[in-house]
Amino acid sequence: MIGYTRSSTVADNVSLTSLAEDLASHGFVVAGIDHTHDSGQVEFPGGRVEVAQSIPPDSADQETLVRTADARFVLDQIARLNTGNNPDVDHQRLPAFRHTLNLARVGMFGHSHGAEATAETMLQDHRITAGAGLDGGVSDRVATAGLNTPFMVISGNSSAGHPMTEENLTTLWPHLTGWSRWLRLRGTGHLAFTDFETFAPQLNTPPATRQALFGTLAPERAVTIERKYLLAFFIEQLDHHHQRLLDRPSGRYPEMIFER
Repeated sequence: MIGYTRSSTVADNVSLTSLAEDLASHGFVVAGIDHTHDSGQVEFPGGRVEVAQSIPPDSADQETLVRTADARFVLDQIARLNTGNNPDVDHQRLPAFRHTLNLARVGMFGHSHGAEATAETMLQDHRITAGAGLDGGVSDRVATAGLNTPFMVISGNSSAGHPMTEENLTTLWPHLTGWSRWLRLRGTGHLAFTDFETFAPQLNTPPATRQALFGTLAPERAVTIERKYLLAFFIEQLDHHHQRLLDRPSGRYPEMIFER
């Protein structure tokens, strides 16, 4: 998804299309990443298709490192595009980005395991100048080392204190030396930050299952609030335009709780 460039954002997990499109509509260049064996299907040059596979719990950390390597690879290819090169393996014509991308201002965001990969990429690659995690934790490495660049977390309400979706966040927080904010969107479940939330009613998902996965906040309201806060974060941290929405709780969005 491409928009007029003033800065760039990498979205780790393409089930976040609704959020990515909103950022693009406000002038950010947004690149979505399909992680092999994580996304439903990934097609490679030559027609080879790899499908999703379940990841054993003891391999979760390795998956984070693979996602991080993917994100850094994408950044490398974006840099090639910006110099006028064409990284397409089939040599298909790509949009002309020569010297139009501001790679001094690059943000990244992800959901769940993508949130952990976002923080990990920030730790490994200083080209990421701001990052946001949606209902996800961070690795032991990030929690110990800390981050010195802006970092925002939006947790779901029904997963409060969950060992996976908030893993290591309380350990990390004293080690953050840059701008930081930990928010919680009341009435949301773990999948309320994804496109699946708006699809669920159309799929006739049983109400009890829908509530367990997505929470009780109306999908349209959840999407609106998530878009507002994610956009405010990247405008403040990449465009350096102060956003009062991030200073304190808002009467317009009482569902958003300021944790830290």
